[in-house]
Amino acid sequence: MTELLELRLPNPTVPQMEIAARTVFGASSLMCCLTIAGGAVAAELESAQQPAWRSWPAGERFALSAGLFFAAIDTDVSARSASDPVRASIDFERDLGLDDTPVRPVGAAVWRFAKRHKLGLAYYQLDRSGDAVSKAQISIGALEIEAGIPVQSFVDIEVAELFYSYSPVFGPQHELSLGVGLSLQDIDIGVIANDGIILQSTDLNVVAPLPTLKLGYAYAFNERLVGRLELGWLAVETDLSNSTEFDGSIWNGRVGMRYRIFNNVAVDASWALFQVNIDYIKRDLIGDLDYDYNGPLLGLSLLF
Repeated sequence: MTELLELRLPNPTVPQMEIAARTVFGASSLMCCLTIAGGAVAAELESAQQPAWRSWPAGERFALSAGLFFAAIDTDVSARSASDPVRASIDFERDLGLDDTPVRPVGAAVWRFAKRHKLGLAYYQLDRSGDAVSKAQISIGALEIEAGIPVQSFVDIEVAELFYSYSPVFGPQHELSLGVGLSLQDIDIGVIANDGIILQSTDLNVVAPLPTLKLGYAYAFNERLVGRLELGWLAVETDLSNSTEFDGSIWNGRVGMRYRIFNNVAVDASWALFQVNIDYIKRDLIGDLDYDYNGPLLGLSLLF
């Protein structure tokens, strides 16, 4: 008896008002923090002497980093009717043959424009594609795939994050920072089936600006070795309309070490984690998207 695996996705178009609202919220938070810090920043930038903190282990003014992310990824999508307790779920790595351990380049830049204030930008891509033979009958929106049909799929995730942080504690050995970030997640999911006669395809594209709250801590073991811990979090629950609800959460974090092999060159080794859960309710349809990736990150940094 053929197993039935059914998935009904909500309308893939993200409402423009929702995108604008999130973008304005994140940008407003960043501008508010910068405005509060403006007086102290201006006073320090006017100083002609190099401040004492520039000689501290974590006192670099600029840091440019590049490396490789050895990620383990899991992507799961499910949908069901509100009146149906049975949830159909598709694991893109297990069911559709996506690579679950890609190696991808990452890049970041951090500018400490005053003693306690930093701006940063990070960017990376997690593009994957796969080929498989469907093990069960699959329904994705208008796309119907019978068991035994060759299937091509892809999940492309592009992430750019801008953040600001303020360090209420910053000394030669310790730094504690609080911040806010705006993470732009561009997610493109597609499935193509070819039964030898008819080529069928479906595509879901979501561009979501997501603000996050950030916490960081750095500890200098000596002049060359600095340990770092970073955490980020966001939870959103809102009614987009009378019949549409959105509930989502994000967790991300990193723990690692930076070792200066020269005065302006350091090696970085860390473990990074990112988890997203989105619940989407529209009329009688309940959809759920979960994706997470984690793994080691190795790289080099130029420090100035």
